[in-house]
Amino acid sequence: MKKIFLLVILPLMSLFIACEDDDTENFKALKEVDNSTLVGVWQTTSVKEKNQDITNECNLKEFYEFKSDNTFSFQIYEAVEDVNADGSVSITDCIKGELLTGTYKVENPSLQFTFSDGDVEFEFLRIEGDKLFIRTGGEVSDESVFVKK
Repeated sequence: MKKIFLLVILPLMSLFIACEDDDTENFKALKEVDNSTLVGVWQTTSVKEKNQDITNECNLKEFYEFKSDNTFSFQIYEAVEDVNADGSVSITDCIKGELLTGTYKVENPSLQFTFSDGDVEFEFLRIEGDKLFIRTGGEVSDESVFVKK
C-alpha cells in the first residue's frame, strides 16, 4: 500500500516543484547578498507601479543608505504638482520629505525592514552588478531600481 501511495504522490509533487514561477527564481539570487554587498548609498533610477513606469524627477532624488550595523535610512522626496489648463498634471518642485529610519535584516530571498515606529515590511530583492532591485509587497509589477553611488 505504501508503494502505491508513493507512486501516486511523487509524480504529483514533481508537478508543483516544476511549476515554480521563474520570476520568483530570479529573486532567489539574494543568497549571494550579504551586508557587505548591501552596505552603501543606493540612488533611485526607476520606479514601476502595476507595470507602469512612474519615475519622476522627485523619486529620482530618493535613496537608501544601508550601514554595516544593520541600520538604514530612506530619504523621501515629495512632488509639488500643478494642474494645467488642459487638466494634465506637472511637477513644479520637489520637497525633501520624511527620512525613514530603522533596521534591516537579510532573509533569503527578502529584506526585512523594521521601521523606527515599529512597522515591519518584507521586500524581495536582488542585486545585479551595481544595481539593486527591490520589489514592494512581492508584486512583480511594483519594483524600484537603485544604483550604488
